[in-house]
Amino acid sequence: MNKPGSTFCDAPTVPEMQQTRIDPELSDVLSVGYKLRAYKLNQVVGQSQMNLSYLAQTSAKGSGDSSYVILKEYFPCSLVKRNSAGEVEVLAANKRVQFETGKQHFLREACFLMAIDHSSIVDVDTVFSANGSVYMVMPYEEGESLFQKLNRVGKMNQEDLLELLFPITEGLELIHDQGCLHRDLKPSNIFIRESGLPMLLDFGSAIFKEQRNENCTPMISQGYTPIEQYSTNTSDQGFWTDIYALAAVLYKSIIGVPPVDAVERGQRILKDLEDPYQPLMTSASGDYSLRFLSAIDHGLCFRAEDRPQNIAEWCAEFDGTVPVWLAAESVRKDLLAQAARRAVDFDLYS
Repeated sequence: MNKPGSTFCDAPTVPEMQQTRIDPELSDVLSVGYKLRAYKLNQVVGQSQMNLSYLAQTSAKGSGDSSYVILKEYFPCSLVKRNSAGEVEVLAANKRVQFETGKQHFLREACFLMAIDHSSIVDVDTVFSANGSVYMVMPYEEGESLFQKLNRVGKMNQEDLLELLFPITEGLELIHDQGCLHRDLKPSNIFIRESGLPMLLDFGSAIFKEQRNENCTPMISQGYTPIEQYSTNTSDQGFWTDIYALAAVLYKSIIGVPPVDAVERGQRILKDLEDPYQPLMTSASGDYSLRFLSAIDHGLCFRAEDRPQNIAEWCAEFDGTVPVWLAAESVRKDLLAQAARRAVDFDLYS
């Protein structure tokens, strides 16, 4: 079987924005040809602070047929090293608790994804322990991340973005119903299959039902992370948190850069200065409908309470079920309200 030309993994090799990251040493990566249960490693396809992802080949018992999968290994670079036998070892005794806590989150993530059945959510086939660590096995898919696509094509039109948005929001609504927040939506965590169907990746920053209202380490992707997520306290984080991040993904796909970072916005707002966020209603109104742009602007409101509070409410703004002027007035967005009233019968698809 020929080696695939492209693959997904949920530990992208290219960071979205400048951020602190510890890359694993070459000696920490399992070598090409390494055998792990029924899997033979082909190459490293992704890395992050917490994980290594490999393209692996597997052979069905009793047949010569082989297929490819993605193996994701729990490997927190700052806490562990790999010995000559390939085993993961904690660097110091005082790092053991942190290592085990992260491992439990990795297992919770794997079990959650194994129980979810939706085409827009990354599938996990199985999870197992080996080498003193744990591994997820995911189907191999051909395609590219939205991050790669935007680097290749630049901006995307409204029709293509809606085809991307609605399957993703269906998947998000499903995980929200299960009490899960993704908390790391960004272009590199949205994979687009060759068929065009998108898929959400990387639930490593997610918080699950049993973790709600607990303290968690802030997971930051500048431009995509709303202000409430900069806190260790998750009590203020909710569906509106993922809505902000997904709206920022759409913003990036239209403008070419992410929105101004939430911390910078907060610093200006606290000084009673103008919010530096540039609404799409004014910056991109020539090529997209006002309804479409205003729904994104609404999702990017600085204050959590001013955003749509759930996915269904937000999608209603895109499909016209809820008039935009109602959403605009509810958050006192004068720019949106005025633009909506200028449109005949509030129909912003003209």
